[in-house]
Amino acid sequence: MCVLTPQSIEGPFYVDPKLVRIDITEGRDGIPLRLRLRVIHAGPCTPVADARIDIWHCDARGLYSGYPGQGDDRSIDTSGQTFLRGTQTTDSEGCATFDTIYPGLIGPHGVVQG
Repeated sequence: MCVLTPQSIEGPFYVDPKLVRIDITEGRDGIPLRLRLRVIHAGPCTPVADARIDIWHCDARGLYSGYPGQGDDRSIDTSGQTFLRGTQTTDSEGCATFDTIYPGLIGPHGVVQG
């Protein structure tokens, strides 16, 4: 039995060719993580080839790339940076793999929002 996640559309977004990559770390410090994602059809539980997977999450310090006003005093600006962002197209098995790091805690309650 396949467990479904809700369908959502957050676009349209353009695909930046420099973000089509396996290694999304850009040298950020943290505990390495190889993340393998799989997209499957809901009914027959069969792989979906050529699906676009986009990923973006915070670093070990809880900072996101491309986002101003971060940190306790809102003084950290990562605008124009692309660390821990990436996109890939799934293979014939519906899979895409990203080399990344474990995200850190963010916000006053330590909740990862990425």
